[in-house]
Formats: sequence, structure tokens, C-alpha cells
Amino acid sequence: MASLNACRSQEEIQALNGRLVTFDCMVQDMYDEEYFAQVLGDLPTSIYYKYFTDLCPEQARGEPVDNRWVSQRGTVLGVSVPHLSAWLGAGERPKQCLVKLYDGHARAFKLNEIVTFVGHLELPI
Repeated sequence: MASLNACRSQEEIQALNGRLVTFDCMVQDMYDEEYFAQVLGDLPTSIYYKYFTDLCPEQARGEPVDNRWVSQRGTVLGVSVPHLSAWLGAGERPKQCLVKLYDGHARAFKLNEIVTFVGHLELPI
């Protein structure tokens, strides 16, 4: 499995977009949890995995939300572990990644905890 820690350039990281990767990091920041509907509306014309903050006014008005399909997501900022990253030389910035954690895992980690995340890499377009 590919590791973000082994990447030495932005091109190497971009080549991993859409793949399963690992990232050894320290949890530097934690953001507020947000709730989302896995299914919004009546099946089979439902919208899947739509975040409430992303809904346009037409979608948000009057749509029934079945509590069975409501989940929560937490986001943490992971950064390369200070003083342990051999690639980090003078003037280079540490790698950082926003990690999305779902349901029971949203608050499973503490600030400054060192962890290895395994997940699907999704880069912004």
C-alpha cells in the first residue's frame, strides 16, 4: 500500500489520487462534527451522501429526513510527525492532510496523538 510519507513531490502525491494510502501523522487540530444524511428523500429518487451544508434551498425545503440515515462526520488535521520525517529538510513544509472520520470514530483521537491513518485519498480538483 502506498504511503503519503514516502512521497517527495506534489506529482507523486497527485499520482495516488483515488487510491488506498497510509499516512503516519500527528493530530494537530480537530474540527466541529457535522451531520449528514446518507439518504435524503424517498427511495429510489433519493440523494445519497449529501451534507446539509451543501444543500441548495430547493433541496433543503420540506425534504423528509429519516433518522435511520443520519450520520455524523468529524474532521482532523494530520501533519507529518515533527522530527521524525527524514524527508523534512531546511525550509521544507510538513505534509498535512484533512482526515474524515465517520460515526463512532469522529472523536476517537486526541490532539497531538501520533497515528497511522489508512484511507482513500481524495484530492481537490
